[in-house]
Amino acid sequence: MKLTAEMRIERAHNKLMQHKNFCSLSGVFMVGKVEVIDDLPTAMTNGRDVYYGRRFTDFLPEKQLNFVVVHEAMHKSLRHLTVWQDIAEENPVLANAAMDYVINLMIVEMDPRGEVVEMPRDADGTLLGLYDTKYKDMDTKQVYNLLKKEAGQKDGESNCPTGKE
Repeated sequence: MKLTAEMRIERAHNKLMQHKNFCSLSGVFMVGKVEVIDDLPTAMTNGRDVYYGRRFTDFLPEKQLNFVVVHEAMHKSLRHLTVWQDIAEENPVLANAAMDYVINLMIVEMDPRGEVVEMPRDADGTLLGLYDTKYKDMDTKQVYNLLKKEAGQKDGESNCPTGKE
């Protein structure tokens, strides 16, 4: 029997709650609703609820789905939608990128050998998330400022660069 996207996400939650490196997120996994949406390209959270794209969820191998589940829980746990509201209002694309760089580095450090999680990749093996060790030990605002500088953006500008989130 092939598991549905909903069943796979539930299995990921159960596995992660039992793992020594991720059990501290158990309470976060339980907050809000989890919903699978047919036309969502990847996954997202509003700070409480988490939404997963059906095709995205179905495409990902188990460890990569586990990574995405942890990733969304980390956004919630770190209260990204409230703590970094000011930079998100200034430039939502760069703010989300900065948050993702920080979170993804944290997740890789939590499971450096990839026993339970691994960064999602497309069919060609290209990473589907933002990861760069040059941001190690930085907070979201520091990463955001560097991204903004690299984009040649001045304080207060809100034009969003194109490209991957």
